[in-house]
Amino acid sequence: MPPLTFRNTFSHSASSAKITAGITLSVWIFIFCCFGVRAVYRDHQSLVATVGRLQNAPKSTCPSCPTCPSCSTVRQVPAHLEILLAGSEANGQSLTLGNPYNPTEKDPSMFSLGAFNTKNDGDLATGQTSARMYFDQFIGKSAGSSGDWQQQTASDEIGFPVEYWCCGFLGNRIVNPGETWNWPEFWGSWPRELPVGKPVTVKIKFFYGKKKPAVASFTIRKKGSPD
Repeated sequence: MPPLTFRNTFSHSASSAKITAGITLSVWIFIFCCFGVRAVYRDHQSLVATVGRLQNAPKSTCPSCPTCPSCSTVRQVPAHLEILLAGSEANGQSLTLGNPYNPTEKDPSMFSLGAFNTKNDGDLATGQTSARMYFDQFIGKSAGSSGDWQQQTASDEIGFPVEYWCCGFLGNRIVNPGETWNWPEFWGSWPRELPVGKPVTVKIKFFYGKKKPAVASFTIRKKGSPD
């Protein structure tokens, strides 16, 4: 019996496997070309659109400085009132006041604080403004004082038994950026029992639409010559 041979069978099987692998690879290449390229293109277009939106979006304002190279806008400073008295910052002043009508009076009965000024050194306008002034001694309001200052029935500030309030000449003024606004002059009456030269603490608050008012404290003394 002649010997068996499988050479042709194996050769045929190998050829079939190569053909099948080639067809499979061709199918995958076709699928990638039809769907994969489109997906990659869509992802690329989406990325380009996102980058464009980020480049064209307004830049946020730098929170730590008014201007900086990374900011496209200038940060606006909120309204802020500076309290002035006799042309200078009121806080910390010490004034000796006599009777303007009788400067040589030994024990003056009245005095004038002069006009307060409030300056808005912010970039935005204030809300409506009003003022409250407190004394730690029983300072009255003299007949020469403007009717714009009114005395409260009871003070809301501990340690200051006397309180006056005022809404300005025209009432509830709005102070624009950079504007300085004058307030009515306050004329007070000294208590007779108050010694000449004894310091009296004054606190004044200006409310202007923010949660906390602008506050200044200073001292006044009765000018005169003790007996």
